[in-house]
Amino acid sequence: MHISLVFQTNRLLVRRLMNSDLLDFSDLHADNDVMFYTETNGIDAARSLLDFNRIIQQYTNTDNKFWIWAIENKLTHDFVGIVVLSTNPENEIELGYRLNKKFWRLGIGSEVFNGLVKHAFENEHAESVSAESDSFNIASLKIIEKHLNFVSEYYNTELKRLDYLYKLSKQEYFKIQNECA
Repeated sequence: MHISLVFQTNRLLVRRLMNSDLLDFSDLHADNDVMFYTETNGIDAARSLLDFNRIIQQYTNTDNKFWIWAIENKLTHDFVGIVVLSTNPENEIELGYRLNKKFWRLGIGSEVFNGLVKHAFENEHAESVSAESDSFNIASLKIIEKHLNFVSEYYNTELKRLDYLYKLSKQEYFKIQNECA
């Protein structure tokens, strides 16, 4: 089996989705708890299949600006969830992640988000990264706040909720890296 590795952390591989991930991908998106802070509750299998196939097809598009990759446990090879790296209209890279519920509260969210920030700056040559979250999604906010700077809160008219926006510039990222070295 060929794995298209994007990046790795201590415990995790982030790689392209493979056909063998379809059931896990579908289960992740069908879970109402996982999807609670998104635009919809659980997604049915038919929509998951469409989304999955669209993502797989996008891997061959060199102009793709919306990447979704699988998170895999290095030791067990379990499908942990997904990460998202997308370029917004302001040419900023937006980051996101979604984890299978059985991997919540194990430090995996922070580990993979840190790896995603590092990948964005060091491999994708991002000028800045951003992430946003529902103001009530305390677990995600704690993770994002460890890695990015709070910018603002705003009312998300599309999702009808209060969201928080966080950003980090390339200069801020490399300054932090130099201070830690």
